[in-house]
Amino acid sequence: MKRERELTELPRGLRRRMLPTAKLAAKAGWKHVLRMARRKGLPPDPVTAVVAAADLVEDLGSFKGLFMKAGQLASFLPAREPDAALELLSQLQARGSAFAYGEIAKVVEAELGDAPERLFDGFERRPIASASIGQVHRARLGGRDVAVKVQYPGIERAIREDFAVLGPLLRLGTFGIALDGKGLLAELRRRIAEECDYRREADNQRLFARLLSSVPFARVPAVIAERSARRVLTMELAEGLDYRRFRATASQAARNRAGEAIMRSGLESCFIRCVCNGDPQPGNYVFGEDGSTTFLDFGCVERVDPAKIDLWRRLLVAVLDEDSARARALFEALGFIPNPRRFDWDHQWRALRHVHGGFASRAPFRFTRRFMEEMYTSQFYGNPNAMRIAMPADALMLNRAVYGRFALLTDLGAEARWGELMRAMLETPIAPAPEPRAGRSPAKADRGAARKEATA
Repeated sequence: MKRERELTELPRGLRRRMLPTAKLAAKAGWKHVLRMARRKGLPPDPVTAVVAAADLVEDLGSFKGLFMKAGQLASFLPAREPDAALELLSQLQARGSAFAYGEIAKVVEAELGDAPERLFDGFERRPIASASIGQVHRARLGGRDVAVKVQYPGIERAIREDFAVLGPLLRLGTFGIALDGKGLLAELRRRIAEECDYRREADNQRLFARLLSSVPFARVPAVIAERSARRVLTMELAEGLDYRRFRATASQAARNRAGEAIMRSGLESCFIRCVCNGDPQPGNYVFGEDGSTTFLDFGCVERVDPAKIDLWRRLLVAVLDEDSARARALFEALGFIPNPRRFDWDHQWRALRHVHGGFASRAPFRFTRRFMEEMYTSQFYGNPNAMRIAMPADALMLNRAVYGRFALLTDLGAEARWGELMRAMLETPIAPAPEPRAGRSPAKADRGAARKEATA
């Protein structure tokens, strides 16, 4: 792998950002190479996979933005590729090429009014994590360790340029099929723009700290408002194991606890409180040896219409009750079937039953690679409805969250009584989480929301 380098600026201009686009359009480059080899009857080549994965990590780690996000997603989806290649790609979960400290210091001073050395009692120049939109530095403040997330300079402009490349490709790729490429692109653009506002993320983080306070083994670091702004977010430092180390060393009991915390947090926040965190990639968690899980990164959070959540919940009940006719009516009401006469419902019904198979029984269930491969085949690669099924824009983040958690639990090897968790959620009435009122300071908004929630 090439030696990691510090960045002083992001590649800009459509031409300089076209290479990662081409690689991702070819199904993440290195995976495409292996699949093409299999189509020709050749065995997978581990050396080719490792070299291609190393190149992809280098490119995406330097380009940041949308393409690094896509690489993070690919790094933990179940695959049959060589472990060494997957291990390389997994570095995108929490580490890429870092920005030079001088450039980061300029962002901190522009946002908070002074240099990091004067704002904090100590500020480490080398980041402890580098992600798609910003990097995290360890610091000291008021006698405690804190984490300071600083947005990359120029990242918003780079993302706009990424969308300028992605837009025509997505519209071309959805031409002639039921997917609304323009609508999906607009929704994705809104979500990514929101991720670039750390003030909004701070509000989301405070909200999830309250929502997850009742979930065993789950915690969210407290936000430090006086050292946070639009492009800087300071919070308590989360100590523990990153995903790769936890997966490699944790006992099965610890994996199960972590998996249950991750699944329960998703079910309760999405389907009870109508707030969906759409970015469950492994770099967004820190683990204790006992399986306790600290949740990080709340930039990609969407509030979902309670009426739409009610439809989703009723669909889940219909699937668990084995009621095909009722499930079809609800699936159509959610906007997935634009033309019922041309839609193969029998296939879709089998796919839905498979996707929710882990919730059908109260017995312990483990998401396996075979389960995930069969799910992807029925939903995507071998789906006769591929040209006929729609993807409503308001379902994009929720589906991303659900499939992402399934993939994460598969990779983690977690086992639990998921059916009991699902039924407990479905028996709890919908209670939308309150939004902070516009114009109030974060601290006042937080206190007000907490009082309102206590009476809900």
